[in-house]
Amino acid sequence: MLKNMTGYVYVTLLLLVLIALGFVLSGGIILSDDSASTIESTERYTIADTGTIPSNPTLQLSTLDFVPQVCGGGGYDIALVIDISGSVSPYLSEIRVALISFVEAFSDKSTQFSVTKFDDKATKIIPEFTDDLNKVITEINSLSGRGGYTNWQDAFVKAKETLNSTSNRPSVKDLVVFASDGEPNRTGENGDFATLDTAVNNAVDVADEIKEAGARIITFGIGSGVKEQNLQAISGSNPEVVGDVNVILTNFANLGTDLQSLTANICGP
Repeated sequence: MLKNMTGYVYVTLLLLVLIALGFVLSGGIILSDDSASTIESTERYTIADTGTIPSNPTLQLSTLDFVPQVCGGGGYDIALVIDISGSVSPYLSEIRVALISFVEAFSDKSTQFSVTKFDDKATKIIPEFTDDLNKVITEINSLSGRGGYTNWQDAFVKAKETLNSTSNRPSVKDLVVFASDGEPNRTGENGDFATLDTAVNNAVDVADEIKEAGARIITFGIGSGVKEQNLQAISGSNPEVVGDVNVILTNFANLGTDLQSLTANICGP
């Protein structure tokens, strides 16, 4: 009897070993500290709402209702507002190349630029409009990220300050070009945590002030991490004119091409 029980024990242990081995081979392995860190980092940029835009452009840029002759009559004051949050960091080289190409296209158009970058908080790196495109290109080329979150509201607050800068020219059009790859999850000057609805609504409030002052906001949604309707809410020429014609859906690989298409719509070839 004892011999039979011992046999059963051996068989049971063998089965348990086989089950454990199968679990390991199937990928059910306990995470190392490094793997756990990777998952935590990924979750940091998880979008609250799973409804996302496609990764490829879906809007025809030719439908944007710009008036090309404005450039010939003195150009634009263009406030560039650029997301440098953690999820963007791997693609900053593509962003720098795309933005520099965009700026260079205005070299003979009497267009001025300000530049604001944002993650948890926003920073004006070109705080007043300038036609020194070499300076603008130098600052864009130095863009770097630190792994932060996403604060649309502070981005618009800082961009609005550049629009109100003393070097602003009242005779030309103000344009805000806003690019982000993710939904906002921070708000206010200090980058406080906020729910998606609160963060978007706070950003909309400031964007509306910019639009009411006469500026136009064009938004670039890069990749699948940002919802089209939230971009629509912050874009347009005023609170009553908000729609798809003001939103350009793209990805990091196509951002440069789409910015060039936007240039053609603003000023012609």
